[in-house]
Amino acid sequence: MRKIILFIFLCSTIVLQAQKKDKTIRVVTPQGYPCASIFIKKVMYSGLDYTDRQGYFTFKDVSSDFHIVINHKKYVEIPVAGQDTITVEYDPIISGYVEDSRSNSIKGIEVKLVEENQTRTVITDKYGFFSFVDIDIRKDMILQFKDSKKQYQNKIIRREYTFDQPLQVKMDQYISPLLASRTNTLGVVYLNNTTPTLSDEKSISYIEDVKSLKKSGNEYKPKEEKNRKSTAQQFEYSGSFSISTIGRTPKLQTEYAQGQSQDGELIWQGADKNQQFSWGPQISSLEYTDGSYAYDNNGALIGKGLGNGLKANSYDPANFFRTALSFNNSLSYRRTSFKEGVLHFTLNQSRINSPIPHSDQENYNGSLKIENMKTGKFTTSVAVLGKIGIEHFMNNGANHARLMHSLFTTPTTFDNNNGLNRKEAIDNNNSWQLTDGSMRSYAPEEVVNPYYMVSQLPDKDKNGTVKAYAYTEYKNKNFKTLASASYDYQWDNMTIGKVFTSPMQTLKRKENISDLRLSVQPSYKIENYRTKITFQGGYSFNHLSDEVDRMDAIIMDRSRNSNEVSYGMKFNRNNFFFDVYNKHYFSNTAKDYTNLFPTAAVRYNLYNPNFINDALYDIFDDDFLEYVGIRGSTSRSLGENPLVFRNRAALSTLQNSTNALKTFYEDREILPLSHKMKPEIYQNTDIGLEFRFLRNKFNVELNYYNNTTHNMFAPVNTEAGFSLDNIGRLNNYGFLLDLSYYLTSGWGDNRFYGVFNFNFNRARNKVKSVYEGKDKVQLAGFSNIGTFFAKDEPLGVIYGSTYKRNEDGQVLIDNDGFPVEDPTMKLIGDPTPNYIMNLSANLSWRRFSFTFNFEYSNGGDRWNGTQAYLDYLGMSENSASQRNIRGHIFDGVLANGNRNSKSVDFYNASLPIDQNRWVRYGADGVGEEYIQDASYLRMSDISLAYQLFKRDQNRFFEDATIAIHAENLLFLSSYKGVDPSSTLFGYSTGKGLDLFNSPSIKRYSLSVTLKF
Repeated sequence: MRKIILFIFLCSTIVLQAQKKDKTIRVVTPQGYPCASIFIKKVMYSGLDYTDRQGYFTFKDVSSDFHIVINHKKYVEIPVAGQDTITVEYDPIISGYVEDSRSNSIKGIEVKLVEENQTRTVITDKYGFFSFVDIDIRKDMILQFKDSKKQYQNKIIRREYTFDQPLQVKMDQYISPLLASRTNTLGVVYLNNTTPTLSDEKSISYIEDVKSLKKSGNEYKPKEEKNRKSTAQQFEYSGSFSISTIGRTPKLQTEYAQGQSQDGELIWQGADKNQQFSWGPQISSLEYTDGSYAYDNNGALIGKGLGNGLKANSYDPANFFRTALSFNNSLSYRRTSFKEGVLHFTLNQSRINSPIPHSDQENYNGSLKIENMKTGKFTTSVAVLGKIGIEHFMNNGANHARLMHSLFTTPTTFDNNNGLNRKEAIDNNNSWQLTDGSMRSYAPEEVVNPYYMVSQLPDKDKNGTVKAYAYTEYKNKNFKTLASASYDYQWDNMTIGKVFTSPMQTLKRKENISDLRLSVQPSYKIENYRTKITFQGGYSFNHLSDEVDRMDAIIMDRSRNSNEVSYGMKFNRNNFFFDVYNKHYFSNTAKDYTNLFPTAAVRYNLYNPNFINDALYDIFDDDFLEYVGIRGSTSRSLGENPLVFRNRAALSTLQNSTNALKTFYEDREILPLSHKMKPEIYQNTDIGLEFRFLRNKFNVELNYYNNTTHNMFAPVNTEAGFSLDNIGRLNNYGFLLDLSYYLTSGWGDNRFYGVFNFNFNRARNKVKSVYEGKDKVQLAGFSNIGTFFAKDEPLGVIYGSTYKRNEDGQVLIDNDGFPVEDPTMKLIGDPTPNYIMNLSANLSWRRFSFTFNFEYSNGGDRWNGTQAYLDYLGMSENSASQRNIRGHIFDGVLANGNRNSKSVDFYNASLPIDQNRWVRYGADGVGEEYIQDASYLRMSDISLAYQLFKRDQNRFFEDATIAIHAENLLFLSSYKGVDPSSTLFGYSTGKGLDLFNSPSIKRYSLSVTLKF
């Protein structure tokens, strides 16, 4: 009963990860009313989004503080700590252009905005542009345009609108025909808080004369519409299901059988000989025997004409993967609650099945929030959030690489299924077990049958999160105080099975994390007509505790108490902004640092820079520059070491790759070297420029950054094992170019809207120093190849074996005629790409919307250890196509300095197997030979959506949308392995290393969203 109650309680909460969280921004007017369909963008990141009808937008998986820009004008810093929802004030405007039927700007047109208590008048400028600020979006208004006959053309602006995305529609599309008209024809326009836009054509009410408006004195007021839906509450349901298939896999040979040369002949040798190699005869030369064979129901293999006449089969190990079905259901309810607050309740349930059989993830999430409750001068938000998750056969240590190894090294003549279909092979132990109970695989002493792994291993992870927070704001004229409190509790119970043990051993790990945060942030504002100065202060307290049990014994129980004090000032005069503040940080787990963490930021916004347009007039013959923005910032901050370091990639660096595939598990913790450590210190500088051209249709944003990390954390090997320590200083620098183009045309049902975005990112880094006099520290990999933190080199450079060379750089050739391997680890590659480009678009026409995103990564090195291993075993496509090469002469010199002239055969059956071209160098091969270019082009995602119903067109549904979506639909790369974006064992520091990395996944989904 207690478990049932706990389950029901947790279903009223939502997912919150330990290191990443969702951050919701709500944009409101100074009066507190939501601004819907407002442009919102994360600074230095590509893409543009919009607030929903309640003024909300959520940034997913935020891990650090960031800046946003609202409607291209207002910049706001968003801290990752504190409340999950942040309210930002923005002053909406009504703006537009007046043009004639030939798209020529009409200047000098008188435009009136008729509101409930006032009437304001402006004149269009030389571009035909007009605007009104300080808009009360709660009220209906009328725009009046005075035509050439001194008659007013009236446009009603409702406080409601129909678009989920804003439009910037030129006013001439429905004004120009009226300028020559003698009647006061009226049309309805809906307000989207930035630009007056037309509603859907079917919902436009054309009114024949002014009598259709209610008149009050000398002012017109819109009549009330009947049966208009209230937005006081909203239900939303979204459901989706997806189909997932495995992506690109290594290219395998299907021509040669399991076995090797013996006495000058190629013979088949099977699992009873524990034969790993596929250097046997051609499959077409083999047939089955009549006698029983424990490892194959068809029998053993023998030369053609000596058996039963049945040809040898060839099996595709990739048939192991399934077509996986996943689904997601989400229910949301939002309504205006007591004290003007917004009640928001969500429930979510999802099941994600992997193409790997018996590998899945199930989540139950939810939340209950009451936001922006107003009591006098206080505005308060409270919430309860949480998650329950269960995973089976998740990636942990080398278990997924171990599975891929057992699959892709399977000789093409061996059937892992043993004649069963995939489902039967999983449910029936005849696929992986012999009658005597021993392992059935192609090499039982070296490799485990993949069906045994997915059906018998007890790998399971149960995890959950519960969080509660309260946030309140007190505002009294120019004084404001924010106070918040939150408590976050997370747990994780994991069980892992070890495959090469008999009986099977299990590893059990439990972790419990609690996180208490309290903060208060007072501020005082001084403001006059052109200048605003805001003084800010802050105090926060954080108690973090982490307890880890292994095999039911506590091995770590640590806690941290930290306090932070901050103070600063924001200055704004006209379009000039300057921010400066400082922080002091106190902690019981940090030592040896200067406790000053200042930040300074400056920004200048220049609108309609005529002096620039005048200077460029002769070149462009037009005024085209609308806006120039310049910004820059510099800061010093810190980050403390995690109480438990979760990147355990370093644990495999003491093993060679063959042993790691068998025995590497996350069976140990990596803890800080001492109770108190030096924190990482970050010194960051960035400079940005932004330009907008041609009536804001083109937007160019250029950012340069230069960041240095002092006291970087990484595991180091000590006498007591691996511990977390400070290893050195790292510099990151680069620039990001973002180009956007906004296109609108038509109106009503024929309205077309598009945003095209191009992003170019060139990032570089360099290790400035390695502490304790070391030249390098290994981050991931194995004893003979890995990624390193090396002085004066980029982060994560690859060191490995090479061919031995003389002083002139010529390869040395041994007496057999093959290149000589130098096992000394040397620099052989850099995984950092030269640059990354993204091209995306968001298009809508009528009720259709279409999006896509392309990503191109140029350069970067990868060590293809998978191909090295498959070459060694004779299972690669490369080893099949080259094994019969005869009389090859390697370019190089002999030990005496003479040029090599000795010819060799890549695979000579008369010689021992270890003399062949690939086996002679071992399973890892020579490291430098398997360094490959990692450039790729990928269509990351593409989607098409159709809106079945629109608001006010259906009495029950406010919105109903159906969409199809695809991920990784297109992938092109010269790299010979799986996706070059994959990393060794899934660790970030394993970038650049590929040893049976998991293939990427193609996903196709169908979703339905209903709002009512």
